[in-house]
Amino acid sequence: MRDKILIFSGAMLIIIWLGYIDHVQYFRTKEKVNQLYSDKQVILAQQAAFSLEAYINERMKAMEVLADLPAV
Repeated sequence: MRDKILIFSGAMLIIIWLGYIDHVQYFRTKEKVNQLYSDKQVILAQQAAFSLEAYINERMKAMEVLADLPAV
């Protein structure tokens, strides 16, 4: 009977330990994924801002060209 209790107790300790490790790994992975998503959002926002800036600069140059044309 004592052997069965020791085996059962050992098995339970191993199961609890593996569950704890899984729990810790889950939250570490979740944190990394959230950080990567946040970084991706920042990069996308920067790209959008650069594209918008380039578009506005292009339109300004076109307006300057039109402004330099003589009035008819």
